[in-house]
Amino acid sequence: IIPLNLSEYLNTPLALAVWYMDDGYLRTDKSGAYLCTSSFSHAENMHLQNILRKNFGIETNIHLAGGYLRLHIPSRSKNKFFRIIAPHICSCLNYKLPLTP
Repeated sequence: IIPLNLSEYLNTPLALAVWYMDDGYLRTDKSGAYLCTSSFSHAENMHLQNILRKNFGIETNIHLAGGYLRLHIPSRSKNKFFRIIAPHICSCLNYKLPLTP
């Protein structure tokens, strides 16, 4: 369950980077990224979208893949997203970053 006050906690680049390191991955074509949110309802995914938009100015789409939801960070938001999180990504997880964020 996504807490209604999550925006109070998911409001720093470090918090966003930790989420991506745990539940995110770069698309194989490197044109965007995903945050795996399959255990959340569509309404909760919409809440997460609003938090990312409000707290970071990042636009996302909700994708359905194999019957599961995930947040897609499209190419138009990809560079901004990676500029925000890149300084906080552990070096062992650099493979989750594009070559030039």
